[in-house]
Amino acid sequence: MKIKKAKSLIFKLTIWYVVFLAIIIVIIGGFIFRSYRSGLINEIDHTLAEIADELDDTYWNHRKVSLEEAVEMVEKEFLHYHPYILIAKISYKKDDFLEKVIHTGDSYDENLVLSRKLYCKADKSALNPLYVTLEKREIPASPLRFILFPIRDNHILQIGLSLQAVYSKMGRVLIIIAFSGILLLVLASAGGNFVIRKALQPVVNVAQTANQITTDDLSHRIKAKKRQDEIGVLVDTFNDMISRLDTSVKKIKQFSGDVSHELRTPLTNIRGEVEVIMRKNRDRNEYKKTLKSVLEETYHMEKIIDDLLLLSRTEALTKENLNENVQLDEVLLNVYERYERNAHKKNISINMKKILPLVIKGQKALLGRMFSNLIDNAVRYTKSGGNIEITLDKEGDSAVLIISDTGIGIPGEAIPFIFDRFYVVDKSRSKDSGGIGLGLSIIKRVADIHGADINVHSKVDEGTEFEIKFPLS
Repeated sequence: MKIKKAKSLIFKLTIWYVVFLAIIIVIIGGFIFRSYRSGLINEIDHTLAEIADELDDTYWNHRKVSLEEAVEMVEKEFLHYHPYILIAKISYKKDDFLEKVIHTGDSYDENLVLSRKLYCKADKSALNPLYVTLEKREIPASPLRFILFPIRDNHILQIGLSLQAVYSKMGRVLIIIAFSGILLLVLASAGGNFVIRKALQPVVNVAQTANQITTDDLSHRIKAKKRQDEIGVLVDTFNDMISRLDTSVKKIKQFSGDVSHELRTPLTNIRGEVEVIMRKNRDRNEYKKTLKSVLEETYHMEKIIDDLLLLSRTEALTKENLNENVQLDEVLLNVYERYERNAHKKNISINMKKILPLVIKGQKALLGRMFSNLIDNAVRYTKSGGNIEITLDKEGDSAVLIISDTGIGIPGEAIPFIFDRFYVVDKSRSKDSGGIGLGLSIIKRVADIHGADINVHSKVDEGTEFEIKFPLS
């Protein structure tokens, strides 16, 4: 399935990255701009304070100099700043709050006169001068930055400087910050998109590989160049999943083939027997013999189906599903009683050497089936005059079941495979004994469900020993 660009994860992550980066750039740019603006305003305020101090010193140090003359002298001294200087004498009468305004003719404008509220506030803040920014179109050099400073007898010294140069610098800086931010955003976005694409490329490879995988071809794997990040973990997990699927599919195919083969044999025998008996009339004994053979093959098929159904039912079972307390010695004794007669008929002795009363968490029926298969195998593959020994003992926190016989034994190279479904060591011998290769598979599955470990020791023509360790309840 092809993903639309607007809905792809790469596109969404890139958009989120760009938005987040843009927010960061705006915040940092705003901080830089405000810091630069504050620095410029502080320089203006410092100059205003310097002019105010000079005027105050000029007036007080020259006793014969009037306020008008002091203003004119300071304006000439700081001519390059083009200051706007006036001295307002305020009145606290309701009708008129200004008694007079002292200024020079060149720098005065009626629009420079501020509000009564500001003058009164400046008059009360003798220790801290009041700074005011005024932006009016009527002002000659709009905008202006003022300092208001009380001197004496309700006189407020007001000095203003133009902020035109400051605003011009701020405009240039703003343009530089905006251009730099946009350029940085574009470059970082391109780089971020490249990095996101590289980071998510294994995910794209996962999808492409998944599309190539079929039950007939599970050989594909994703290459991640041994990445140690989350993507590497995803790739390794996906590859492990494919490997497990490959193993499972191979087992299913093998299982299907084995089942088909095992069921085809008795069906072929049944059909052959029936076809032979129907070619001509037979006597009663021949019919009876044929029906007996058919019945035996039916039992054989039924055995296969029952074992397969048992294995199928146990696939979903785990140790956590088993909450029943099972008395192992009781289950073992019940199975022993069922097989003692068969062993006696074959002139085989079964010895119960040591049986302790032990309890585990499990399922009684499954454990009974496990013990039945173990003892049945021992009886089946032990020759007349042989011996079988059964022990149930305790070892630490485990219940240990040991079943040993003096039977035909298992070749060493076959032991790793004896628990595989439909695996038989000797095909000809298993046919005579009735084995189909599912008994040990059931034993292994039941052991796994109960958290038990199985150890097998065997020598050809000397015998076999199965040791199973169950965790005690």
